[in-house]
Amino acid sequence: MTINKIVGKRIKELRMYNGLTRHDLSQLTTISYTYLMNVENGKANPTINILKIISTFLDVEIKELFINEW
Repeated sequence: MTINKIVGKRIKELRMYNGLTRHDLSQLTTISYTYLMNVENGKANPTINILKIISTFLDVEIKELFINEW
């Protein structure tokens, strides 16, 4: 599994754990819905700044986005 897919899957898990839809997270972070969808699907290569913004709104440290528990 690629790092983009690991990060995307983890973001999706954390987003859902926090009871947020993709639309909710998109609005909170001001990241476009389409880009966020591509990140979650492992199709985008997000910058560290984007990951920091996402991790802030998911209330986790950025390193938590790289955890592969499977």
